[in-house]
Amino acid sequence: MAKCTYCGAENPEGSKFCSECGAPLAAPASAAPEFSAEQPTYTPPQNPYGTAQFTPPAQLPTGGLLVWAIISILLCMIPGIVALVQVLGINSAATAEQQQQRLSSAKTWCIVATVLGGLSLIANIIAVVFYGADYASRLIG
Repeated sequence: MAKCTYCGAENPEGSKFCSECGAPLAAPASAAPEFSAEQPTYTPPQNPYGTAQFTPPAQLPTGGLLVWAIISILLCMIPGIVALVQVLGINSAATAEQQQQRLSSAKTWCIVATVLGGLSLIANIIAVVFYGADYASRLIG
């Protein structure tokens, strides 16, 4: 017979709860699970696909090209803006090949903006020389 530790009533062997008060009865010492004081160690799961193969491309220095793109904006607005956007997108490319494509595209747009801006400047200087200060005053205001 098992004795309830809460109310002291006698209960039949194998009972899990007291028949008088309903309190849980203590399990026999042989049925108690054994606990270890050691902490379990964590083992990370194995990647079924193997190790990662992606390595991001190295960052390219674009300082001089960035300055050139900004100057291109001042010389010729639209191609200069395209050049600046291309320069700023170089290091956000996913692969080294895409970086090289964006780098060459940025250089091309900087050249286009510089040439168009230079031609525009030369055309304005020629117009001022041939048409005089009157043409220059109409350009300014």
